[in-house]
Amino acid sequence: NIKLNNQIQSLKNIKFIDENSMVSYQKERDYIIALTKDGNVVSSNISLNGELSNWKNIVSLNSLIGVCKDGTVKSCIQSFEKKYNEQYANKLKNWNNIIQTVSGHYNVAGLCSDGTVVTIRPTGGLYADNKPWNTENWKNIIKLACGKYHVIGLCSDGTVTASGME
Repeated sequence: NIKLNNQIQSLKNIKFIDENSMVSYQKERDYIIALTKDGNVVSSNISLNGELSNWKNIVSLNSLIGVCKDGTVKSCIQSFEKKYNEQYANKLKNWNNIIQTVSGHYNVAGLCSDGTVVTIRPTGGLYADNKPWNTENWKNIIKLACGKYHVIGLCSDGTVTASGME
């Protein structure tokens, strides 16, 4: 059971899912999303399930961004303000060879299979400073982390690199 908005929700409330078939789950603001062993994604939010029903072959999940087995990315970014949804979704469609995604407040970063990093930041609004994250030259990254306004990369030699504020 998971507490959401001071209410207890059970993973059993997610339609068509057996708790033993889950690989991982995440608590979002007012719902739960789960990645199943067969690569599907389901949610306790019934309105999301229609869009998520098209998600197949997902290998990892991060805040309604799914990494597909072929390295492409699916998105259903309801946690961002409406004006950013289309901007993010269109840019994420162009990502390839992704092995991990992370997200901050209004920021998303993807780790590519070659150790490089791609990022998306808003081009306007309260949380955008219109400055790039300067990750274009990052190489040999093996893991990413993301904060509200920054991204951090762990390099294969054990060093850490970062860009952003905070």
